[in-house]
Amino acid sequence: MGGGHATVVCGDLRSPRLSEKIVNVARSPEDALVTPVLVNCAGVAIFGPYAKFEERDIEETIQVNLLAPMLLTNEVLPWMLERGRGHIVNVLSVAAVETLNGAAAYSASKGGLLAFGKGIAAEYRRSGVRVTSLIPGATDTPLWDVQGFQPPREDMLSASALGKIVADIVTTDEYRYVDEIRVMPEKGLL
Repeated sequence: MGGGHATVVCGDLRSPRLSEKIVNVARSPEDALVTPVLVNCAGVAIFGPYAKFEERDIEETIQVNLLAPMLLTNEVLPWMLERGRGHIVNVLSVAAVETLNGAAAYSASKGGLLAFGKGIAAEYRRSGVRVTSLIPGATDTPLWDVQGFQPPREDMLSASALGKIVADIVTTDEYRYVDEIRVMPEKGLL
């Protein structure tokens, strides 16, 4: 791959106006050949007994893992529809489809994003907008730095490996539609 470019906008996904800012910065009105791509890959996780969760922990989990991607999608969809093409990749977690002890809020947020992505795909597939749900197993990211437990990092997927998968997904030819892909570490569910 080569010859492409990406625009990076940093900010707090809990901010209500960030999604508008991101799309405004990314839009390139002079470049009609650009295919808009949105990769929803930010995430937070607080693991442990749900009865001990604080309300703010639940709200932050839903805000970052579900609401922010929904707002970003809402902001980018008109651009994609205007172009007649686009690709949304929602990076989820195996927790969206597998029951994991101590991950109730996290699983709900990722499972909600999985359902949301399927809904957007059904609604806009014929308009040239692709939606892919990437469902990885344990991945070596800073998310694990604040957990009381963690699988051995050397047994996890690497973030760069997932980045390559995302690149493969968004550069696949227009006649292939990747709805969902599950990627697990070599040793399986950790």
